[in-house]
Amino acid sequence: MESSLIAIFIFIIAISQVTRCKNSNHYTLQEGEYLSGNNNKIFDAKISNIYYKSGQDAEIVKIKLQNTLRNFLENLQKNLTTSIILKTLDNKLSLERSQQKWQKLNDHMEFYRTASHHLKEFAFKSEIFLQISKNESVTFLMKLRRVPTGQQMLLPHVKLQLTNYFAEMEFFNVVFFEIIDEGMEYINNALYIIRTTFENYADIQQNILHDQNFLFDNWCFNKYFEFLQKWSTQIYKCATETRLQTVYNVFSMTKVGVKYLMQQLEFKMQRLFNCFIFKEYSIKCNFLRSPESDFEKLFTILKELQIYYDREINSGRVESRRIQRSEKKYIDSSKNNCIPFGYPINQMPNSLKICFNIH
Repeated sequence: MESSLIAIFIFIIAISQVTRCKNSNHYTLQEGEYLSGNNNKIFDAKISNIYYKSGQDAEIVKIKLQNTLRNFLENLQKNLTTSIILKTLDNKLSLERSQQKWQKLNDHMEFYRTASHHLKEFAFKSEIFLQISKNESVTFLMKLRRVPTGQQMLLPHVKLQLTNYFAEMEFFNVVFFEIIDEGMEYINNALYIIRTTFENYADIQQNILHDQNFLFDNWCFNKYFEFLQKWSTQIYKCATETRLQTVYNVFSMTKVGVKYLMQQLEFKMQRLFNCFIFKEYSIKCNFLRSPESDFEKLFTILKELQIYYDREINSGRVESRRIQRSEKKYIDSSKNNCIPFGYPINQMPNSLKICFNIH
């Protein structure tokens, strides 16, 4: 009974506040923007589900990529290794055995295409997550601009405090965007280099297998398997050994930092909303008097993230800026850095070239 009376009392107060809002020319929201009886719906200070979903999606594709590349070098050795006993047998192969070995070569080629797909997917999902994080921060900024004031007259100094608080949050967004864009740029460029290398390598394998007259005998298969073991390992390591782990680390650190920042912004907006519900805003809104202090911890997190970037991806930033000047140079650079010129023909011994009818 008592709770019902309280609910009715609050409802009457809310109606009176709406009436005051419509009759007032003071610092209030535009007509139709805010209804006291439905304020939580209009002013939702919580992070959207889209943000959490995008972070989850990025993590899922990252794990999928890691699982695809896990133990690749060990699996490469197993897939392209033939039994010592089989090597001593006659060079002639049964049709079934020949097809099995041919399938190994095609599987080897398709792995790089599959890995390239997962790299592209991770780049896309991680960028979506970081872009949505930026959008969430902008949304909070816009909500701050339209923060409900309880439809009561605000003193000039309170208006000034709100203006200063908005300016500090606006400056936070500028710094936040610059740092997030830097991390996003490195992730995209590094993954693009790896993906381009993988795709070029797969194209080369496809061309050499389907455009050349490969001899289907045991000696040629074994010799080509040995050749691929050496060069596939070298090319894979060149493309991924340090770059890919740095991508994982940068993404993880950025995600942790962004998650903390979003939670803090959510808290600040809810606190701001709550401090104007009742008339004692001069007490409950003390944090408005010093916006620099209120945002100090958030700027500290951004500074720490920037220091981490400077340490981890400084060379990556230089490389990515060089790449941005010319996409063609970008592709050629990645190909020349990890795939030797004229590969695989220039690297083949003459004895193996005979298997492809290359003279």
